Amino acid sequence: MALPDILHNLQHSQWRFDKDSPPVDLVEIFPDKVRPILHEAIPNRRDLTSLFRHGGSFDSRVFPNVISDLGRIGDAASIAALNDILEDSEWGRFAVAAVHAIRAKK
Repeated sequence: MALPDILHNLQHSQWRFDKDSPPVDLVEIFPDKVRPILHEAIPNRRDLTSLFRHGGSFDSRVFPNVISDLGRIGDAASIAALNDILEDSEWGRFAVAAVHAIRAKK
C-alpha cells in the first residue's frame, strides 16, 4: 500500500529521462499494472503506507491523487471501485469527477 504514495511523489518530482523529455509518468506508462493497485487503495485509504517520513495516509494529497489517476487510466472496474466512495463526504466529489472522466473517454 505504499505505491500510491510513491506514484504521487514521482509525479510531483518532475523526474525526466533527459532535460528535453516530458516528465516520466508511471501511471500512463503502466496503466494495467497500476490500476489494480489504485483500486485496492480505495478501501484501504486510511491505511496507506509510505517509504517516506510523512506520506501515505498522513499526506492529504496522496488519496486525491489516487482518485485523479483513476480518472486518467480508469476502466469499468475503476468505476465500480469508485462507487464505494461516491457518497463519502470527504472524497465523493473527487470520485464523481473521476467517474465522469472515465466515462468521457468511452
